[in-house]
Amino acid sequence: MVRLFGAPQILRGTDPVPVHNRRAFLVLARVAIVPVSHDRAELAAACWPSAPAATARGNLRSVLSNLRQVAPDLLDIDRRSVRLSADARASVDVLRFLDLLDGVHDPGLDRDAQVETCQEALSLWGGELLPGGEDDLDEHLEEWLELE
Repeated sequence: MVRLFGAPQILRGTDPVPVHNRRAFLVLARVAIVPVSHDRAELAAACWPSAPAATARGNLRSVLSNLRQVAPDLLDIDRRSVRLSADARASVDVLRFLDLLDGVHDPGLDRDAQVETCQEALSLWGGELLPGGEDDLDEHLEEWLELE
């Protein structure tokens, strides 16, 4: 399970697994919330906009290596791109939350099922998306988080 609401963490069962830092969760959030294949150079530039391109790409390589070690089935990573693996969508709290909210509007659901679906969605809400954290996040990254 990946928690991006509230204090971010990756869980293996009920145990948290170590992740480099908040920037790793920012990379994960961008890849998960924007469901496309992300060009690695563009993703690096977006997540480290103040860093030189080579530094940003190196930082991204490090973060992706860590994420691959702690959650090997979470991302599809190749030399040019990164995307959320197809099977990982249900394990990301933000995406599960959005899917549940979309499902509430299913005309086939009776009132009890709608209430149950809303309750499940609310149980996933742990607070704002990637709250607080490192002081070195660039201003436009903070703006992106606020928009998401």
